[in-house]
Order: sequence, then structure tokens, then C-alpha cells
Amino acid sequence: MPSTLDQLFHDFVLLTSLDEWQSKVDEILPSYLLDDERVKQMGYFEAAETEKIRTYYINQPSFLTELIDELLWIGLANLYGGYNSKFTMGYLKRILSIMTNNSIPLPYFDLIKHCLVSKDKGWGRRITFSITTFESRMTACMPD
Repeated sequence: MPSTLDQLFHDFVLLTSLDEWQSKVDEILPSYLLDDERVKQMGYFEAAETEKIRTYYINQPSFLTELIDELLWIGLANLYGGYNSKFTMGYLKRILSIMTNNSIPLPYFDLIKHCLVSKDKGWGRRITFSITTFESRMTACMPD
């Protein structure tokens, strides 16, 4: 995965200014970059970086680019209004369907079941990516 794309996934939970995150994601959504009629330079990324991400998408199975697109749309759907499942449930259902149809194992739910979005006015508790293992990262969400 190109480092720029990887960083955007991390930035969603790390940045305090999500408008910048949105502007970057708008430029690199698979559904945008893979549509030849819509591709244009918008400002955050150099043309070479955008092309690197586009080439990555082209070389992936279509289900993976669909999965990336749906995952980014979950972030975009609740960006300015806090969490509301009516905005993201459709994306989540499509993600689960893509994963099931392609034999991708679902995440181990017990690690995140205590990560309530009701904390911090609908934004949930911040998860830090500075710890290397997923299990350790998720301890930030465990109840007090």
C-alpha cells in the first residue's frame, strides 16, 4: 500500500483537523481515481503521488478497492456531525458483504466491543497508533 494512503487511514484517528483529512481523501477515493473522466489534480497531492495511488488501485482485485472506498466513506459520512449509524450502516453492510464474499476474516470483536462511540460527544475515545500490536492499541478503548 502506498505510504500516503496508509497515512490517511492513520490520520483519521490522529488528526484534530479533519477538514484537511477530508480534502485529501476526496482526491484519492478509489471511485474517484479510477474514473478516467473525473481524475484531475486538486491540490494536496502531486500528480506523481496521485498516479502512484491510482496504479496501486488498478493492480488490486476490485473487491479490495471497493473495500477501501467503503471504509473511507464511513469516515466521510460522519465527519462533521459526530457518530450516527444511519449515515454509516449501508457502508458497513457493504464492507461486511465484501469481506464475507471474499473469505476475509472479520476482526476479533471482543477487542473493540468496549470502544463506545458515545464517549467524547460521539467521537469515541482516541486510539493511538504508536503502539505496535493491535491488541495493545485497543486497550485505549477499554472501560475505565
